[in-house]
Amino acid sequence: MIEKKYFGEADGREVSLYILKNDSLEVTLSDYGATIIRVRLALKNGEVRDLVRGYDDLASYMNADGYLGAVVGRVGNRICKGKFSLDGKEYELYCNNGVNHLHGGKIGFDKKIYETVIEGDSIIFSASSPDGEEGYPGQLDYSVKYTLSDNSLRLDYYAVTDKATPLNLTNHVYFNLMGAGTVYSHRITVDADRYIPTDSTLIPT
Repeated sequence: MIEKKYFGEADGREVSLYILKNDSLEVTLSDYGATIIRVRLALKNGEVRDLVRGYDDLASYMNADGYLGAVVGRVGNRICKGKFSLDGKEYELYCNNGVNHLHGGKIGFDKKIYETVIEGDSIIFSASSPDGEEGYPGQLDYSVKYTLSDNSLRLDYYAVTDKATPLNLTNHVYFNLMGAGTVYSHRITVDADRYIPTDSTLIPT
């Protein structure tokens, strides 16, 4: 069962929270930015730990620039100097990260209010990006499906466009597995043979 709660209003529209639960996980999502608000894990010792960073109110998400827990796009990450060429045509995008374009531009997918469909233990958030939005070509219709299953939260992305266009959808969730304090004691292992160096503006070299 998925619980729905009122979260506030944005652009004259109601914004909601959706709470998915099972024996070990409780996940709170919002249709504002298709955002992961909370992921609470029940530990064997009885402790309940919130594993992701987020805000308690809608206004903080509307005014923040950190993309906490939200879907970002059309292109997650940076596009050098806000320009790209596709099929022989050059496109210019809004530069919102110094000289570069970041996470969709001035008004990215993190600021959209999504249409919501509940299917069993899944929630599907859907939205559209019109041709020319933030400088990108093509009408883009896309959705993100969140499914709570056993001890996992799964995200599936779907998209259709009527023109060739760059697309790199992702979620910008911030994890803190301790549930409090800083992440400075965390250690991560990346099972990879290579990595991509970047310049001073975080553009791959």
